[in-house]
Formats: sequence, C-alpha cells, structure tokens
Amino acid sequence: MQPAHPTSPIQIQYILKNRATSRCLDDSGAGLRSWECNEMDFQYWYGVYAS
Repeated sequence: MQPAHPTSPIQIQYILKNRATSRCLDDSGAGLRSWECNEMDFQYWYGVYAS
C-alpha cells in the first residue's frame, strides 16, 4: 500500500526572520530588503509542496 499524495499542491506560508538582526525579509515597493518585522503582506513568503 502506498501513502496517499495530495492531488493538488499544498501552499505553505512563511515569514523569514534573521536571527542575528531580528529583521524580516521584505519585498515592498522599495524592493527586496531586510526590514523591521511587521507581518504585512510584503513579508509573507510561500513555498509549494507538490509530489
């Protein structure tokens, strides 16, 4: 018996935070940068798992 696999990709949401600076990766209108974490949409990153 094989394990079940999803029929559609699973989307995973991340906030990428630098441990040394406590700043988050941000991609706002100013471009890609390290910025204070504020949990705005610009700081959410997505990974997709597809089998």
